[in-house]
Amino acid sequence: MIIRGSKGRKPEGVLRIEFQGGRSSEALTPITWDEWFMLFDERRLAFLKQDSRSSKFNKLVGRD
Repeated sequence: MIIRGSKGRKPEGVLRIEFQGGRSSEALTPITWDEWFMLFDERRLAFLKQDSRSSKFNKLVGRD
């Protein structure tokens, strides 16, 4: 998912992952996985997650 037109962010918006059964936000716009990974690579992001089966904590961080 992407939040389009987020203030103070790139015009493409902020990348987010929405988990099934989670709280949905009307501000989110679905995009394809191809679009998501293209933006992920362009912005040089890495996926950080908590090492726990029950946790859904995650964060996109810069690779640098």
